[in-house]
Amino acid sequence: MSPNTNRAPSAEPIPGVRHRLFEESSVRRRIDVVIPGGVVAEAMQEELKRIRRSARVPGFRRGRVPINRIAHSFGEQAAKAVANRLLRRASRLILQETDLEPIAPPEVRVPQLPRPFARADLKAELRFEVHPEIGTLDLSGIELTPRRTEVTEEHIQDTLDQVRRGAAEPGPLRPSGVRDHDVVVGDLEEIEVSDAQARPPPGAPARKTEDVPIRVGSGDYHPALHEALQGARAGDTVVTTVRFGRHSPDADRAGRTLRAMFTIKDGRSPVLPPADDALARKVGADSLLALRGDIRDRLRERAEQEDQDAMHREMMDAVRERNPVEVPEALIEQEMRRQVRTAEQQLAAEEMSEADRQRVMEQSVRENLPAIRKRAEQSLADALLLDAAAREHAIEAPMDIVDGRIAKLAEDNGKTLPAMRATLQKHGGLAQLEEHERRRAAAAFLLGQVGRKDAEPEGALPDGP
Repeated sequence: MSPNTNRAPSAEPIPGVRHRLFEESSVRRRIDVVIPGGVVAEAMQEELKRIRRSARVPGFRRGRVPINRIAHSFGEQAAKAVANRLLRRASRLILQETDLEPIAPPEVRVPQLPRPFARADLKAELRFEVHPEIGTLDLSGIELTPRRTEVTEEHIQDTLDQVRRGAAEPGPLRPSGVRDHDVVVGDLEEIEVSDAQARPPPGAPARKTEDVPIRVGSGDYHPALHEALQGARAGDTVVTTVRFGRHSPDADRAGRTLRAMFTIKDGRSPVLPPADDALARKVGADSLLALRGDIRDRLRERAEQEDQDAMHREMMDAVRERNPVEVPEALIEQEMRRQVRTAEQQLAAEEMSEADRQRVMEQSVRENLPAIRKRAEQSLADALLLDAAAREHAIEAPMDIVDGRIAKLAEDNGKTLPAMRATLQKHGGLAQLEEHERRRAAAAFLLGQVGRKDAEPEGALPDGP
């Protein structure tokens, strides 16, 4: 994200080069370049001579082909080589002279290539993007509403119940029938149906799978079947229609509508242990009172982080609205590719063939492209604004936090601290880590600068212990 400060070596000057700079937007630049015809003609002659030294032309010895014949046979090749070489040199000189740093190499447009033995000027357009210049951020009128999520006894009890379920032992099914968290084993029979038919077509082939285990409520197979299993007992057969989306990770069933029949052969209901000191010791606490205290502390820590994250999102939305920034297209494309790579890595964990994985990924990208682009633009705009705030206020990455992150990475990867630091340095990870923490520090600074409304307590915690 930061502008590249590494300059290319100075190119050899080209006599008589003229250029004119146009600012097409806050980030888009166009430079019209004119290289004198005399320079172009001389370069063309040199290129044709170079080609003649190795060219094979029937009826002539190598190196003895008349230059006119070389021009006739290899003129276009020579013209492209000359234009590329001269414009590369010219662009390096012009960018150094104008103190511009393109995000990506300039796009070069040449209306007409040089012609052999002509002395016409070589004209071209250089188009590229630069990072936007962002001055002092306007924070006026921004007021945030802090969230303060309260941790209640109900939240603590819900989490304690999750601890109990985690320590549960399997027992017989409840007399009242199957409920969420039960595990049932049975035979699954599936018949293809169409959306236009209420019943399977006569003679439709059935697919049968025996001894299928399902943890009810976990999302295994399909939510419709989990719903149908509620209250069923051993020996019952539940029937439901299940529709799998085109992007279902279950590649074998993706895009299909099936009539599913599940016959329960056996099942187990979890037997929850009582909430007492024995349970607390089983999960590493000294007593039930200590366990409840630990749960309260974890919930408070999580709630505070969620509240802080919500304030950060609200602040960046407001800062972005008050300080519109044009994001270079080159950066948007890079970020979109990064998001797609991340999605591909997540999809790689799913059990499906490579062809199915590629099909699902391509379809998902096509359908979600506008959302992917919007996320990329917003995240990049936020990064540009935070970088501007960091530059203006001389905010640096807190090195104690950076060192702590490196130490955690070293522990997770079984490496020594110096080895982990060297690995990050080698692959650019250290600079990325420092950049990330510098932006976090800039966000914390901006949070301290904007106004606050009266906090309104929130009663709900995010899902999960």
